[in-house]
Amino acid sequence: MAAIQHVFKRGSVYWWRRRLPNGTSSCALIRIELSLNTKNMEPAKLIASEVTLASVVTLTPVAPERPFQECL
Repeated sequence: MAAIQHVFKRGSVYWWRRRLPNGTSSCALIRIELSLNTKNMEPAKLIASEVTLASVVTLTPVAPERPFQECL
């Protein structure tokens, strides 16, 4: 089974999760989670791709890719 970016299964329902840095100098993370309201992988893939795209468009000015590399 191929992994879906930012998606995990809690119980029998798929969820989308994204972790963002909390501030510019903090290594603490803020977690955003959304239920995809489906138990099937195919609809989860479609919904997750839409949510991921929306998050990239919305959050990129706030949290550019990998701003917290030094925290890992």
